[in-house]
Amino acid sequence: MPYGRSKEKLIELLNVLEKYSHRTQEEPTLYLSTINNLVSFLVFTKEYKEALEYVSKAKAFYIQTSGIRKRKMTSGSSCAL
Repeated sequence: MPYGRSKEKLIELLNVLEKYSHRTQEEPTLYLSTINNLVSFLVFTKEYKEALEYVSKAKAFYIQTSGIRKRKMTSGSSCAL
């Protein structure tokens, strides 16, 4: 395989991020970016079925964290314009 261990390392990174789920809740873009990179790689290597599994995983994570993102946006001090 000309791409070495790219897929393996991206999956390993996802596993580390999932292990420390409090970090993914604090910085969800890092987790979603890693999934996006993996999906891009899987599509490039024509592993479409596996890519779709990770798209579903990203979608579920996005839905799950939408409440957290909304709370972060509204929890700051409000200011009048």
